[in-house]
Amino acid sequence: DDLIGNDPRPAPGRPWGQPNNIDEARIRGVELVLGSQWLGWDWNANATFLDPQNRSGGVNDGNELPRRARRMFNLELDRRFERLSLGASVHAEGRRYDDPANKVRLGGYATLDLRSEYRLNDEWR
Repeated sequence: DDLIGNDPRPAPGRPWGQPNNIDEARIRGVELVLGSQWLGWDWNANATFLDPQNRSGGVNDGNELPRRARRMFNLELDRRFERLSLGASVHAEGRRYDDPANKVRLGGYATLDLRSEYRLNDEWR
């Protein structure tokens, strides 16, 4: 299938890049999902492994699709006490390329999100 990608190079009137058409793209992968409860905590985890390829022919054929990480991971932990709930999420993605030519490499990253909730009564949180 074709795909609209992004070319990050500035162009007239588009200082942050411009869309570009990828005539043939193939993304294959697998996702693993687990979830359970342990010591009173609900947890869910998933990991995604992709092979995002440009199959258009030409100079970028066989390159990784821009801005598509090959590896991603998520973990969520939540626990509810009487009126208090606590939780955390971790999201991590591996490196990727920013351009169709695979010349500009973007590093991987991870985020940590924390959350809490206190229920004043059955109607108010």
